[in-house]
Amino acid sequence: MNKNFISYAVSHRGVIRELNEDAYVELNKYNLWIVADGMGGHEAGDFASQLVVDVIKAEVEELPVSSISTEMLIKAIQSANTKLLEYS
Repeated sequence: MNKNFISYAVSHRGVIRELNEDAYVELNKYNLWIVADGMGGHEAGDFASQLVVDVIKAEVEELPVSSISTEMLIKAIQSANTKLLEYS
């Protein structure tokens, strides 16, 4: 049975910050939702959270759905961390 599911994501900057530094993406094909909480008050927190989401998304989308695993996701997160450290 093919079911169509709908999901959505919303983030709020809160009451203190002027800029919402959170980043997220939903990859329905993979049943995967990625959220990176921005580091409010730190320089380029919005860029950092978006970089993390983008790197993980790119690595996941290179693979067929059947190869997504916890180990693969851990490697994608580690790759995002490496990219973030290189940038900083």
